[in-house]
Amino acid sequence: CSLSGAVSAAVEFGAHLAEWSGAQAAGWAQLREAMAAIRDAMHQTLAATRQTAQAAEDLDATGHRLLRLVGGADRAA
Repeated sequence: CSLSGAVSAAVEFGAHLAEWSGAQAAGWAQLREAMAAIRDAMHQTLAATRQTAQAAEDLDATGHRLLRLVGGADRAA
């Protein structure tokens, strides 16, 4: 085993290590992007759920008003 062979092996190992590090960094960047997308989707889902709950409450109130208007107040419990 010569010194030049050892140096070549070390350079090759360094190149592989740099390549692996770059791939790992890219993977972490993709993970951060995915987590941000999940957070955004969660916020959108929460907003939609709140809107749906408000719409259900409004519809319930409208239904009770309609029952009173048609004389069904005794059926609205």
